[in-house]
Amino acid sequence: MAPRQSNGRLKPSTGSTLLIVLLMVSAAGATAQIWEAGGSFAVGFPQGAFKDRIGSSGLGVSAHIGYRPHEQPYLLGLHAIFLNYGSQTWWATAGGRDLEIQSANNILLMHASGRIQSDAGMFRPYLEGSLGITWLFTTSSFDSWSDPGEDPETTVRIEFDDTAFSYGGGGGLAVCFSSSADEDGDVTEWCIDLGVRYLAGARSQYLRGGSIQTAGGTVTYTPLESDTDLLVVTAGVIYRF
Repeated sequence: MAPRQSNGRLKPSTGSTLLIVLLMVSAAGATAQIWEAGGSFAVGFPQGAFKDRIGSSGLGVSAHIGYRPHEQPYLLGLHAIFLNYGSQTWWATAGGRDLEIQSANNILLMHASGRIQSDAGMFRPYLEGSLGITWLFTTSSFDSWSDPGEDPETTVRIEFDDTAFSYGGGGGLAVCFSSSADEDGDVTEWCIDLGVRYLAGARSQYLRGGSIQTAGGTVTYTPLESDTDLLVVTAGVIYRF
């Protein structure tokens, strides 16, 4: 794999600056916190040169966990998004065996995030900043048969991968539809979460559908390379406790 390269355009964004400020002013001595965990369906839309190279959106899931220091209007946490942006299946022959090969092109984004959000009312809009990495990886699954009628022998491996620094920001709306409190006054809530984020990714290498070729039992591919900007839209639920 070729050495990773910097595109020279990684400068602070509004989202990343917001996150840094929130981390600096976090109330380290706070003893009471409100935690939240959430999961969502996610759609990722490649932007710019990334869109030109792969030509398709990605589908997947996202999850986050975070905490809100007591009586503070912000949330600090970790956010992960997994997207699949294409797959292919084909047949080949190697060592006298028939192979069914399935490849999947994936993106895993992992970010530290900071969110400004009201803690009251049913409708709670928010702004968010993120800093982290984008991991682009292609996996291949090889199914082979020694004899007809037998179960296949399956081998799975990471065919190609690369990582890039990424940052960004976005916003959304939490709609809290269920709330309850116990005898100690601790509140739990369920909320619908709708969000959108623009994540600017550094230059990276990756594969797309059709990149992998097999001939005579040999697997070959030519990686593509570009910035890896994504617009990610999510819809899911949050549990606050």
